[in-house]
Amino acid sequence: MEGEVVIKSVLESFVEIFKGEIFQKTVSDATIGVALSNNITCRIESMGKDLREQIYEDFRSSPYTALAIDESTDITTEAQLLVYGKFKFACGCRIVEKLLCCLTLHSTTTGHNIFSAVDTCSTENQFD
Repeated sequence: MEGEVVIKSVLESFVEIFKGEIFQKTVSDATIGVALSNNITCRIESMGKDLREQIYEDFRSSPYTALAIDESTDITTEAQLLVYGKFKFACGCRIVEKLLCCLTLHSTTTGHNIFSAVDTCSTENQFD
């Protein structure tokens, strides 16, 4: 049940971003009381992976990039590090800012730990 709540929330956010508030309300109304099957869950996960890879590819191929980092603490008191990438969109018509990764800092939030986490994210995803 918990996974269904997360998936429905992500799906609603997805359609709000790509189709607007009216479409988001339609999807929200349609998913009330609907249990999602494993097949649908797999499809949504696949779409998420594909979307993430498209964002990463646009970031990698952009001639101009910048990183913005935001640190916050969640309800479990663990530090969460959000890494945003600002880059020239693939079509070259505009600058966009996208969330590249969300990292949990299990130890302290010193500059060294933050740098290590961002460096690991950058290396794993081949952000040069």
